[in-house]
Amino acid sequence: MMTQGTKKLPHAPVQGNFVPDGIRAILQDLEIKIVCPEPQADGGSVFTAGAEMVLSGYADAMVVHLPEVPAIRHGALGDLAITALSARYSPVQGLVIHPESLDMNQDLRLKAGSKIYVPSVADGIQLSCINPDITWRVSQPQETGSDLIPRFISASQGFTDLNLSEGNQFISVNVKEVIPEPGSGYWAFIARREDFRVRKVLKKFHHPEELVISNAERAIKLGNYADRIKVHVTRDKKGFFHVYAFVTHPSNPQKISFSTSIASQITDLLITKFTKT
Repeated sequence: MMTQGTKKLPHAPVQGNFVPDGIRAILQDLEIKIVCPEPQADGGSVFTAGAEMVLSGYADAMVVHLPEVPAIRHGALGDLAITALSARYSPVQGLVIHPESLDMNQDLRLKAGSKIYVPSVADGIQLSCINPDITWRVSQPQETGSDLIPRFISASQGFTDLNLSEGNQFISVNVKEVIPEPGSGYWAFIARREDFRVRKVLKKFHHPEELVISNAERAIKLGNYADRIKVHVTRDKKGFFHVYAFVTHPSNPQKISFSTSIASQITDLLITKFTKT
């Protein structure tokens, strides 16, 4: 049994599913109750909302976008465990643009002087590096805003589908151009640590081959530079890891990219390069 949550955007020209279809289809067949927590109207943590349902026994497990998951170490959260990690999906990332702000000859397809909504400061800075003629304001999708003002949808938010208002266009932005939160595209399956029956069922979703990438990205998210570094790691067919990062230094924002054949080096190499900027 599953309680399906969606990311509802009542005041924005977009509405998106929060769990990839492939995961949702398999979940329907399980004999356990899984929750997919929704964004909180009061801005509270998506993870905390789901964790409370699992810890209280209301649900057996939850599925949550990995960037939402904090370090699970102490206190009540210590009773929870990430039991499985999905393959990496490709969340939606790009700009929802009303025709009044569209200019196909400009960077990001935005008219010069356009104002846009972004989910984070890092997104705004990165977009400004691509098109210096725009201005931006941090605004979450559930907040009231004009449908006429372009909105950036980040892969960090985990949307897997969009329903656009009539006339609006979606301009995709590559995650190598605007780098999202570490772990974007991965989905974590979380259950009570001692609930071995449920954890055994969830193991069918686990992709251990993805851990080298997700762990490298998570090391940044959970470390001392969590608020300043955004990172996305890919692996090619030859086994090389390609690292793309953005450092939101107040006076000197920097993009960093490098490759390595050893996953365990990613975090140290990134920090070394970061501290030299």
